[in-house]
Amino acid sequence: RIESHHSPVRLEEAMLGLGPTAGGVYVDGTLGGGSHTEELLVRSSPDGRVYSFEIYPQALEHAQRRLSRYGSRWMGIEANFAQWSRELQGRGVNEVDGMMLDLGFSSDELNDPEIGISFQQDGVLDMRLGVLANDDGLTAAQVVNTWSPQALADLFFTYADERHARRIAQAIMYERRKGYIVATKHLAELIVSTVPGGYEAGRIHPATRVFLALRMVVNRELEHLKEAIDGAWDVLKPGGRLAIITFQSIEDRVVKLAFKEGRWEALTKKPLEPSAEECRQNPRARSAKLRVATKLL
Repeated sequence: RIESHHSPVRLEEAMLGLGPTAGGVYVDGTLGGGSHTEELLVRSSPDGRVYSFEIYPQALEHAQRRLSRYGSRWMGIEANFAQWSRELQGRGVNEVDGMMLDLGFSSDELNDPEIGISFQQDGVLDMRLGVLANDDGLTAAQVVNTWSPQALADLFFTYADERHARRIAQAIMYERRKGYIVATKHLAELIVSTVPGGYEAGRIHPATRVFLALRMVVNRELEHLKEAIDGAWDVLKPGGRLAIITFQSIEDRVVKLAFKEGRWEALTKKPLEPSAEECRQNPRARSAKLRVATKLL
């Protein structure tokens, strides 16, 4: 996540939800370009502390240059946010005032052909995102080439609301009889040739939802989100707040259900969605939803 390609979404609303104050301790689980982290540092000055998590070393290096002027008030940690409670407690941080996650991905990540998340340029069907990925080495190519048509259809429909999930799964099954599907372009072209014309009235590329579902299952994104919510409860002070910005309906459902548990009080009864002006200035904000909850005693 490099700042030139990643404009923060719901920045002001997230800050209002967390309510950072001087001397507070805050955690940004998705550092990226550093915008949310820097805003937390500014609003918790002069002596507040912020810990940020990031899986990409180059993003951490970029943030260290940007945030060096805050000195010891900021610490960057190369780790998956699913482990943030363990990482914080290992550093003696046991009482946090506010934590946040922005689950969006930057253009740098989406367009890297070595990762193979995007179909905009040809690349290998891998999709593992560094330390965010699974522990068993599962790749998108393995899912596409070894899962049953029923399992693929369930994945595409459940994770990404793909209306043509069964049709696409059957097409993949027939195609892989000819040989291993190893390239993003190969899979994308197969999907385009499979779905009816006028897909989504031209709003999105026909392969968008399938690629999204593959990325999410390969990187265990839903499991990590659930782990992060549980971990946040472990280190937040009673009354501490957790803010999460999601971009997929299945992620929002996970957050909504978690915040309905008795140990949380949802401060946003409905998710806060972006205004037309924010969407105009930052198109990636269109699907963003912000929910905030406080840890109960």
